Amino acid sequence: MQDRNPGVPGVIYKLSQENENVRKLSNARDLWKCAAKTGEVPFRDIYSGTELNIQKFELDHFVPWSYIANDELWNLIPMEKRLNSSKSNRLPDWNIYFNSMASTQYALYRTVFAFPEVRRKFENCRRDNLNAIWAAETLYVGGNSEEQFKNILEHNLKPLYDSAYLQGYGLWKLPESLAI
Repeated sequence: MQDRNPGVPGVIYKLSQENENVRKLSNARDLWKCAAKTGEVPFRDIYSGTELNIQKFELDHFVPWSYIANDELWNLIPMEKRLNSSKSNRLPDWNIYFNSMASTQYALYRTVFAFPEVRRKFENCRRDNLNAIWAAETLYVGGNSEEQFKNILEHNLKPLYDSAYLQGYGLWKLPESLAI
């Protein structure tokens, strides 16, 4: 069904009542927390630049969950709680935020292969947060340089982003009152 509906990502997730409004973020949150504790991941909100509290952060879907209907790790990024509700179902400006998002994702990736405890948390994410074949076979494999990682991520995320925009998902701007 997905092959016949390429413009509708996550068709199976949208058809199954079982998955409706079920978020599977606990393992992903644990992974980000563990990676942050290593000191190797800049634990900052990519939108505001604010340092995040390891106990009080949200995971943001860069491309809204309501569009892709999954909790894939490559689309999740730590975010301040107050900004997450402001962003809602809108897209961040690609030209402003993608590079920061990709750099933070790459920092997470590096810790997965450098720290056994982070690797264990990553393995816990496989069932719920790593189902895209391209991500499992090309993005989250050892040996990617930062440039390779970012190129793979951009190659796969940008079409989803553009499609969401064409479907009417508006752009989100960081409210001036919330910026540092």
